Amino acid sequence: MIDLSKIKDKYEFAKLFDFNIVGTRETTTAELYEDLELMKKYQFGCYQTGLNMVPTVVKELEGIDCEIGAVLDFPMGYSDTKTKIDITKNAIKLGANALDLVFNIGALKDHRYDYCLHELKEHVKAAQGAVTKPILEVGLLTDDEIKAGCDIIIEAGATFVKTSSGTCLGPSLEQILLIKECVKGTPTKIKAGVVFPKPQNAACFIKAGCDRIGSREAPYIVDMFDTMREVGIIPPYAGE
Repeated sequence: MIDLSKIKDKYEFAKLFDFNIVGTRETTTAELYEDLELMKKYQFGCYQTGLNMVPTVVKELEGIDCEIGAVLDFPMGYSDTKTKIDITKNAIKLGANALDLVFNIGALKDHRYDYCLHELKEHVKAAQGAVTKPILEVGLLTDDEIKAGCDIIIEAGATFVKTSSGTCLGPSLEQILLIKECVKGTPTKIKAGVVFPKPQNAACFIKAGCDRIGSREAPYIVDMFDTMREVGIIPPYAGE
């Protein structure tokens, strides 16, 4: 769990965010380069994009301390397992080292847990040690389905449970607390996607147990770090 009193400044705070350009279908090359300049300035924990843009991101962010993220089978997640493994391998070949794969929600709701587990195990294996963040899409799930999905993600050995793709409702605080209880005692972390882009909401979700926040509004949220510390939303710096 992240202790915000140990975060020295906004640049350390920025490491808790995945910045992305995956929410817009009409993204141009010029917009991508604008984003990459922001990445060079803030050095967020990860920059996420579609596979076609990964080689450019790898080249432009060389030497920057961040993950190069790719979204896979986005946003529906209902490709067959072979297709998912093929795109996983291709993402690694292109230079991505963080992969956000959309979980097969229909299979989860059908209780085809063996299918889901096999698929995620094969994905983690094909990722060859890259950071893996399977997307559960919690806005479409019951609490019991979230628990089952978390159990599968943990058993598969993925790095994170990710809540949302951005195409459906994001997580509630109650859902984050539920996921926190599911991953307790395991190395699996929590990434929240689609947190309402108010800076205090991001701080609240981190306090609730999130290790990473995925947000297009990351620059704005990070720029509010000092203000949030001043008013007590983020606690005073307590040193290392």
